[in-house]
Amino acid sequence: MKKLLFSLLFAFAFAASAQNSAPAVDSAQLVVQRFLDRLNIGAIPSDSILYMETTICLRTRQGDTAILKRWFQQPNRFRAELWHGDTLQTGVITDGKEIFYEADRKVTSTWYFTTAERYYRVAPGYEFRTALYNWQANGDVLTYKGLWNFNGHQVHRILVEEPYAYRRYFFFEKESGLLFLIEETNEHSEYSNHQAYRHPSIHGYHEYYPLGNVLLPSAESYQMDGETIYHYTRYKYIPLNDKLFTLP
Repeated sequence: MKKLLFSLLFAFAFAASAQNSAPAVDSAQLVVQRFLDRLNIGAIPSDSILYMETTICLRTRQGDTAILKRWFQQPNRFRAELWHGDTLQTGVITDGKEIFYEADRKVTSTWYFTTAERYYRVAPGYEFRTALYNWQANGDVLTYKGLWNFNGHQVHRILVEEPYAYRRYFFFEKESGLLFLIEETNEHSEYSNHQAYRHPSIHGYHEYYPLGNVLLPSAESYQMDGETIYHYTRYKYIPLNDKLFTLP
């Protein structure tokens, strides 16, 4: 699987052949649902915490790394901390009900209370379940753009339009059903306008890691402003700890 996903992404860097099948009205939802079924996020047990540790490095400065630590407990408890060296840069915490915290070194050196609205605006930046996990709640509109041939492999291409975001194209390998690439354009969604913001042009999913019967992205890359950023993530389950989701 790893070799296949890498070859697909490599092929995208050059060119894709013409679309070779007609779009179907409901194909987009079917392709996305198959992918989410493969991830099987709902199978993450509620009697433990999923701990994720991501090493982040730039292609041109691989010795200069940041560490993103995340904790998730079903259904909605979540904590994320982005560290550079010994310094906490940013982060979010929620108990899954009514308590929300944020950390931002540019604002203050300590955690502070924040609103639910602010939390849900910031939290997607730490999402580990991929951008499509909450596509219906986000108001995304999915449009099937056909079956394409990438370097001898057939892939599904789907246009995703989300309010207040740029148009994005998602590519899924037909055989496995897995998402391997997101191409983010500079075109506004036709469903709403928004302020411009920095964003990657390409987000690649190179490898998935099976944790029990759950499948999670473990090797990713982003292309932004001429630089390539790599994310390598390890996962494990740890015992329950209520203190992780309360004020530090």
